[in-house]
Amino acid sequence: MEEWIRAKGYRGKIAMLQLFDFLVKPSQTKRNLSNSVVFAANLSKSSFLFQLDQPALRNINFNVYGKGFDEVKQWPQNVHYKGAFAPSEMPAIVEGSFGLLWNGDQLDQPGGSFARYLQYISPHKLSLYILAGLPILIPRFAGASRFIEENCLGILIDSPADIETAIKNLSAEDYRIICNNLAIWADWISKGEQLKRAVREVGEKW
Repeated sequence: MEEWIRAKGYRGKIAMLQLFDFLVKPSQTKRNLSNSVVFAANLSKSSFLFQLDQPALRNINFNVYGKGFDEVKQWPQNVHYKGAFAPSEMPAIVEGSFGLLWNGDQLDQPGGSFARYLQYISPHKLSLYILAGLPILIPRFAGASRFIEENCLGILIDSPADIETAIKNLSAEDYRIICNNLAIWADWISKGEQLKRAVREVGEKW
């Protein structure tokens, strides 16, 4: 996003927020490595969920949270709808081992404006997953993917079809390290430290 703003000609001061603060107590749930993946979203924009029964993903269980799904449709066998809850309740409620960042109507690539949007922003959903202690499954093209990789907060994927392979390649020790890193960031964003830091940085640049 900073690069985009600079390219438009802005020459003023910029501080990177990186993650949205989320003033909710981090989850105390101890996460364990498994094939269980959380997806939380506006489900009306997430029709790819009905394609998750393809052979490459049948061993992955998806726990889905949110509003907007079509009740007429039948979920695939490996997709389990868990209900809709207030954002402040979600970190303590979600069940699973990973948090998936994706959207749209396709598994091979996210659709339309979402793909463009994700290149520039750090979604609020990232903060939710971090507070919940869930290692992130994030597409490589996402603007936040470099941040996730550099801070060892999750795994980069090209599409949801890569999830089973990505999980198989992760050791229990690697998973523990990611969870420990998540706990540090969860503490920071639960106290509003991201905004505080950004304000300090901008102030120092005046």
